[in-house]
Amino acid sequence: MSSDYRCVKCGKQAPGKAPYCPTCKTCLLVDVVVDASGLDRRAIYLAARDIDILGASAPTFDEVKSRLQVTPSCIAPECTRALAHTIVGILHHHSIPTRLVPLRRPRRKIIKTEGTQRRLRSIISPLTSVVRDLSPNIRLAIVGLLIVAFFSLYMSRRSNPEISRPSSQTLSGDRTTALSSREIVFAAIRSSAQVAAPHSPGIGFFITPELLVTSAKLAGPKKTRTEIVLPDGRRLKGVVEKSDEWIDLALVRVPGANAPFLELGDATQLERGETIMAVSHTRALEFTASQGIVNHTAWVELGISYLMIDANFATSGGPILDRFARVVGVVTSDTATRSDLRLAAPINYLTSGEEALFPFTSSDNAVRRWQAILATAKEKEKSQIAEARANSNSPSLIKASIVNSDTIEIVLARFAATTPSREELHFEILRDENILCTTSSIISEWRATSRNAEEISKNRLLQWFQHHHINGNFYSARSHLMPYDCSNDLLGTTLVLSSADPRADRVVISGKGR
Repeated sequence: MSSDYRCVKCGKQAPGKAPYCPTCKTCLLVDVVVDASGLDRRAIYLAARDIDILGASAPTFDEVKSRLQVTPSCIAPECTRALAHTIVGILHHHSIPTRLVPLRRPRRKIIKTEGTQRRLRSIISPLTSVVRDLSPNIRLAIVGLLIVAFFSLYMSRRSNPEISRPSSQTLSGDRTTALSSREIVFAAIRSSAQVAAPHSPGIGFFITPELLVTSAKLAGPKKTRTEIVLPDGRRLKGVVEKSDEWIDLALVRVPGANAPFLELGDATQLERGETIMAVSHTRALEFTASQGIVNHTAWVELGISYLMIDANFATSGGPILDRFARVVGVVTSDTATRSDLRLAAPINYLTSGEEALFPFTSSDNAVRRWQAILATAKEKEKSQIAEARANSNSPSLIKASIVNSDTIEIVLARFAATTPSREELHFEILRDENILCTTSSIISEWRATSRNAEEISKNRLLQWFQHHHINGNFYSARSHLMPYDCSNDLLGTTLVLSSADPRADRVVISGKGR
């Protein structure tokens, strides 16, 4: 691992052992915090032993052991980043999850020590002579005035939180000082990496020095090998350790990465209107960040509770960060049945529950809030299943692509008890929710198709129908639209089918062959 790190404020190089940034004098010290409780006694003993070996700069064996027995607690306070990453590596080796909490201290005032003592001595010596010549009563009065002055200063600092030292952590993991947008973006991008998927670009982000979270559709199933490109240009091979294709989350082990990593947050604490930051990646723009707000904290889509946000993102797998640079969500791939929705999977799907990919001990309140969200999603899914069974004959719009300057090819699908008859379907073409034109097409032939067909594998709504055994056979159809009343530039616009299931009534018009 490089011994140099970057300052979270100015972005300049700073030695890993430096307590303050040499450029902007920002405090670089961090606390190593363990939130998990009920740790294994042997793991506690081995971790305390290994940390004690680090020497005088690290906590002693007894200190680490006692702190790990009463978690959540700060295991190693006010460490340099180099020492903190070494301690985190030791704790993770013994299966003890940790996080780093940056200290939020004011700008350090630099005082050059060379010659300072001589200057102070030249000032203090005459004052000492003057004090000796004063009477005892005057000396006592001066001492009293000094005591009153110090007491007044102490009380003023207590009443003004802006000049008191902010607390670096609480037992619930909450912070008191939000980071600037620049600090959040810098922390996110330096902890992210490109996932070199063969068909589309995507990214992931590190939650430990060698463990990357990304989209399951990008990374593939368990044991899949994939190439990971780090921000410093290194290309490393990663292996998928765990994957959940329905929620679209995967954990990739990247040996030798030694990457900076992000702190995990709690999506259940988000509120509507709260500011978030989304990070994505494109081949043209590389890493990008977009600021937005939370529009909905528990939008239920096909049985999964999502965060609905208004931030822009180009690819899946990127982190959604709160104002403290904690990961609260993951941009997932094609999870919305409507193309105009921007959804992200709450990070709690990764960390909570019996099937969590990365189990992480949360507070009792956080667990209760998450269980309530899951229970609500389950109830809403039941009503959606009943509605789908009653209206399963409605067509679904699967794909729309430009064939030439005046023709759009469309793919449709539906479940039905018998072969659907010939019918005319009506469409609208939208740009930014504004109607550009309308068009129609007569579907003369619906073909019976296998339930394992490509149309199902690429459409979440149809997969959901199949999973919940929606009655009927599966049919697909292809047709062409010729929207003469529209402009020639329709690439990237939205095609809407008027009579479709509202969860699958629109797609983005893509280029030829996509």
